[in-house]
Amino acid sequence: MIASMVKSGEVTVIRTSDGERLWSFDQGVIGQWVDFSRDGKYVAAAAFGGVWIYDAETGKPLWRAKGTKAGYFSFDNKYLLLNNELYTVEGTRILMLQEMIGSQFAFINKENTRIVLATGQMNEPGIGIAFYEGNIVTSVEENTNNIPSKFALEQNYPNPFNPATTISFTIPNVVDAKFASTTLKVYDVLGKQVATLVNEQKAPGNYKVNFNASKLASGLYFYTLTSGKFQQTKKMLLIK
Repeated sequence: MIASMVKSGEVTVIRTSDGERLWSFDQGVIGQWVDFSRDGKYVAAAAFGGVWIYDAETGKPLWRAKGTKAGYFSFDNKYLLLNNELYTVEGTRILMLQEMIGSQFAFINKENTRIVLATGQMNEPGIGIAFYEGNIVTSVEENTNNIPSKFALEQNYPNPFNPATTISFTIPNVVDAKFASTTLKVYDVLGKQVATLVNEQKAPGNYKVNFNASKLASGLYFYTLTSGKFQQTKKMLLIK
């Protein structure tokens, strides 16, 4: 297969044996670079504002990282280095190095022990090259336990409550979560919205929100978390 990207941002993959176009995807903004993973399973394509990762054979968009960043697949096909951030090929960010200004070149060696970054600026105007050494894979395995992998809406605590309670929820590091607004709303038994606790785009992580119901009457209430395609509702009981 051969992948190409035109200035308008359209990515196209063709089959080399007969020239047939297998798929194309228009990212809608100026294209920067395109690359295959070494096993041919993934295609990464960068355009202004983001890097898309596709299934190489079907063209299905799998996940996206914000920012136009220099990229490089690891030799073992497990990771994608996007400037100072290291992702699994499934889209989980597992390592972030010191932030660099600009993004010209990113490389991870065959043993996953050295990362090289070339930047437009580093600490002061000019060209900078940064080298990072160590067992990158070990760092990755140790850090993945702290990165949310799925959505979660926890039961409020305390419950029953009077007049305040805490609601905890988790936003994972997946494409459906990273680029969608998150809302947490409270409703009464008639379906009337009585409070909006969250209404913004949330970065992946674990969150706690305090809900003070001092102005509401005793009774059963429902709280709903919505983020991208995810939506979940739980009950809580206010007793005064």
